[in-house]
Amino acid sequence: MTSPIPLSLAVPVIAFVGLVTLARRIVLHDTLIDRLLNRALGWALLCLVLWQRSLAPQHFSLMHQLSMGAIMMMNANLYGTAKLWAGAEPDTARARQWRYDLVGATTVVGILLAGTAARNDGRLIGALANWETGVAIVLMWIPLIACGRLAWRVATRELRSDGLATHERVVYGILLAAMLVGCGGLLITVVEFAGWRTVDDPMLVRWAASNYSAIFLGSAILAVPLVVSLRSRAGWDRSGRACRKLEPLWRDLTAAVPGIVLAPHTRVGSDARLVRMTVEIRDALMHLHRYVPAEDDTGQRPERYARLIARAIMAKDHGSDPSPRHAGHRTVDTGDIDSDVRQLLELAHVWNRDRPLSHLPGAKARGPRWDAVRGT
Repeated sequence: MTSPIPLSLAVPVIAFVGLVTLARRIVLHDTLIDRLLNRALGWALLCLVLWQRSLAPQHFSLMHQLSMGAIMMMNANLYGTAKLWAGAEPDTARARQWRYDLVGATTVVGILLAGTAARNDGRLIGALANWETGVAIVLMWIPLIACGRLAWRVATRELRSDGLATHERVVYGILLAAMLVGCGGLLITVVEFAGWRTVDDPMLVRWAASNYSAIFLGSAILAVPLVVSLRSRAGWDRSGRACRKLEPLWRDLTAAVPGIVLAPHTRVGSDARLVRMTVEIRDALMHLHRYVPAEDDTGQRPERYARLIARAIMAKDHGSDPSPRHAGHRTVDTGDIDSDVRQLLELAHVWNRDRPLSHLPGAKARGPRWDAVRGT
């Protein structure tokens, strides 16, 4: 057997990394950091496949060295990401990334040159404690340690900060664990190379196991924002649930005052949808408040306010003129979007429960447009 990881373990890991890579390229590929992370995932996936040297046993030594090269190209993209996380200027990121990629490619060439004798002899570079292994360790681990040191500093800084969401803490925690796991192969190799202990590992299972584990953990990290984004798009998160509760009220109000709708709604995240619905409902309430008689324009409970807004909709629909005078109105505009949402949810709860439009005289004469709006 030339592959250090059995297929029963390798296939699920490769499938998982491949699925995360493909899904992220479809869903999360807009920002520079996401693109760098997706490129890193692509190199990681190639590395995992190359570790399955039984796919081409006659070239198993070359595949091993190419898998090391794939790790270095993955590291180049991760280093570029870590620099951005650390506060590097995004405008110069493209130029910097060219340099990081060049360093990675140069390292790949160095590994292939140092491994020439190993390829000719049909053995794995790193299996013996010789100069080839020493060169490979130096070429690989100087960039890897540089990237890991920077990523460790950023992750620990973020974990110490306040206001991190739970899923963000999970991400940084797994990131630290992945870096520790990735160092396992290096430590064993250093012990062997120093002559402290001889390790019988001709297939370099220690390297493959640490790489597979670290890449799996890294993919799990990158799957977290993917799941968060998919939940947001599907409306399963907190903002999405709020949007669903506000939608009947929003439909009624925007049907009554269509001019306040900013533009056709596009496919955006639930947070953006919630902010937009809040603004449009608030604008509609301000417009409809002109149709509330001045004597009724006082602070009200949500139940009474819902009935007044329903009467204002009926008055506007019947062609009534706006009231020439109205006092300070009870519209939702606290200057705090969270407070606005809470107040609107109270109003929407009453609106959805009592259906005030259906209780007003003449509601049935509003036509099929209003039946559709009310969902009846």
